[in-house]
Amino acid sequence: MRGWTLRMDFELFTSPDIVRGAERIEIAAIADLYRSVPVPALRSCQAARFHVGGALGALAGGVDVLAFNRVLGLGLEEPATPAMLDEIKLRYQGAHVPRFFVQVGPLARPDGLISRLREAGFQRHNRWRKLCRAAGDPLAPVATDLRLARLDSAHEAAFGDVVVGGFGWPEQMRHWVGALIGRPGWLHYGAFLGERLVATSALYTEGDWGWLDFAATLPVARGCGAQSALIAWRVRDARRLGVRWLAVETSEPGSAGAPQSYQNMRRLGFEVAYARPNWIYHFTPPGD
Repeated sequence: MRGWTLRMDFELFTSPDIVRGAERIEIAAIADLYRSVPVPALRSCQAARFHVGGALGALAGGVDVLAFNRVLGLGLEEPATPAMLDEIKLRYQGAHVPRFFVQVGPLARPDGLISRLREAGFQRHNRWRKLCRAAGDPLAPVATDLRLARLDSAHEAAFGDVVVGGFGWPEQMRHWVGALIGRPGWLHYGAFLGERLVATSALYTEGDWGWLDFAATLPVARGCGAQSALIAWRVRDARRLGVRWLAVETSEPGSAGAPQSYQNMRRLGFEVAYARPNWIYHFTPPGD
């Protein structure tokens, strides 16, 4: 009964093949994000990546942002061991990261992994939901008064500004996310209010799968339908590129209702595939 209760934390609604594909495309996208770090951001963000037992460790010692200090795919390719958890903690401790989390998917092994995380000092933080969509499924019409355009290297700085501003990330990250534009496998999109870039998004593809990321909108353009239109464009492009499945993740609906990104995805045909709990580790206890 205890093991079933732990597994219920994932709220699995799809097949193991879809879970495996959704996890792997995200890992591939984040790995390439860390390969793209330009020298100035490499120094200021102290970004690095490492692999432990098939899992990807993404760290940025210069920025306390959990999305950039996390472990993906632990237990997916091979069972996680206490030695792997020790190595992971040492990697982040050596980078002087105050906190990081391990994202545990529904296929993570062994079955007792959650207990091992607890024993190693991790605490359950929250959950993110993974949503998936068949790229070939019908797409509802989407309209916006904003001008949509594909972004190129001339938009690197503006793209970085919108993403950092939209998510409230540290300023030194703007060069990093902007450097992704033009890399193989990536397509970047924007919505303009006049000549000003006010919303961004990106699509990463590899094989049958595509990954949606960097959906940010400045306050001046919120409520104008930018992200819905950019989702629809990415779905169409993915289908054109031969992609069969698309994946994305958002924070969970809470007491204040569902996040706008979650609502946009659901309205445009994305279904909840599973929930993925985040297990956080603090090197310094919160509040100290």
